[in-house]
Amino acid sequence: MNSNLRRIRPERVVLIALMLAVAIASVAVYRAGARTLTVTFLDVGQGDSALIQAPGGRTLLIDGGGRGSPYTGSSDVGERVIVPAMLVRGATHLDGIIVTHADDDHVNGLDTVVQQVPVAMILDPLLPHPAAPYERLRALAQEREIPIIRARVGQRFNLGRGIAAAVLHPGLVPITGTAADTNNNSVVLRLIYGKVSMLFTGDLETEGQRQLLARGLPLRSTVLKVPHHGGDAEAMPDFIRAVRPQLAIISVGADNPFGHPSPAAVERLRAVGARIERTDLAGAITVASDGATWTVESYRSAARRP
Repeated sequence: MNSNLRRIRPERVVLIALMLAVAIASVAVYRAGARTLTVTFLDVGQGDSALIQAPGGRTLLIDGGGRGSPYTGSSDVGERVIVPAMLVRGATHLDGIIVTHADDDHVNGLDTVVQQVPVAMILDPLLPHPAAPYERLRALAQEREIPIIRARVGQRFNLGRGIAAAVLHPGLVPITGTAADTNNNSVVLRLIYGKVSMLFTGDLETEGQRQLLARGLPLRSTVLKVPHHGGDAEAMPDFIRAVRPQLAIISVGADNPFGHPSPAAVERLRAVGARIERTDLAGAITVASDGATWTVESYRSAARRP
């Protein structure tokens, strides 16, 4: 065996393999041309992270945390997964990071992202949360003078080329008194591009979904990032029927101790005719759209091609 090969650290081999796999999945997306919006749901294990790349060059990252991914030799999914995936896809800056809520499995890689990639702003519910990864992120944002904007219903962000992102939740007054206030005040973002829309829901639970339904805002969406990794209680039938997605993305870790996704959640999604894709089975999942049609591809399906 070549002695140089023996000296390569195992974690470096894992990183190289990840970048090659992501590159394979990206080829079809880049061929689509300058009108294509891409959203990549990264495989961060039991957690959430989605990279939005608009055709005009604007980029957003929704969450950036996870644990238990086969690609993470440590808890730093920012270094091991998110930043490499961004660079392979040509995303060298972020126009914004959306922190849906401050739980570790949604933020514990974001401090690394902020240190390695220019970030223009952070959108955050700004609820008190003592967890160390969230505190590190806040401190870094202050140090680097990155503005933190309080997320509230009614905000709208222009991503160019007719693409907009609308904040549907949380409300002007935070939900309190629930078993998981942090989850129930998750930022809910609806991305709209022509006839195609995508709904990102963080870890929104029953109380948050009820408030969202009562607000009467448009929820029907082509793609749904399923709340709370496909937990049973978070897959309210009324909410799923209101969204009625054609494609449901479940960001979840393999062999997680929570039983996610629950069989009940999967069945409710199937009942409305949704195609279901899971990061634990498919790896990183890329949805591409020209505003009229959409396609979905995972790097594992791309890697199997001859």
